[in-house]
Amino acid sequence: MTEPSSNAVTLPSYTTDTPTSDADADALARLIFQAGDGMFEFMFGAGERGYRNLARLIQLDGNSFARRYIQPLYADGQIQGMANYFLPAEIDKKAENDDYAQAFSLPAQLLLGAKSLLLWPVGGLDQIDGMYIQTLAVDPSTRGQGYGSRLLAHVFADARARHIVSVWLDVDIHNPNAKRLYERVGFEVQETRRFPFVNLGVYRMRKPIDSD
Repeated sequence: MTEPSSNAVTLPSYTTDTPTSDADADALARLIFQAGDGMFEFMFGAGERGYRNLARLIQLDGNSFARRYIQPLYADGQIQGMANYFLPAEIDKKAENDDYAQAFSLPAQLLLGAKSLLLWPVGGLDQIDGMYIQTLAVDPSTRGQGYGSRLLAHVFADARARHIVSVWLDVDIHNPNAKRLYERVGFEVQETRRFPFVNLGVYRMRKPIDSD
């Protein structure tokens, strides 16, 4: 996708008909890693290898990281933020498996499957009744300029337009600042999900969406 040429902050949408350039996919992968509190390094590998692995998924169509589920935010002609969100029911498991088969070798797929099982007690989305924000990230150099709020407002507006009753997300239990930020915009903790035997987990939070 060609970035806007003006300095205005813009939120152009990706579609399955708009190829995501290698540079775009790399920028988005790096933002996702920055917001992941180590989870994406665990899943996809550290450093440049992890970025490349995730960028391949972003350029495909059937998985939860696919371009169709990412809203980029451009400022000064560069991707400075993004929201990766979707309805869990939209993710077709066969299509997702096909994407992983295209992006990874068979041994890597088996390893990813084992890691996913380990994360399931915390990351499973089976009870979510609305839209799920998998990642919301803003480049650290541009924080404090309202980009995160603008991305959240876009997600809420999209949910409202599609008559979706709620928006959900997870916040690391060791990140109280993020938890307070989301509480200020209407999210409430529904449950605390923890890994067995270790002091790691997430707050699963929900915000009801009005129909006005």
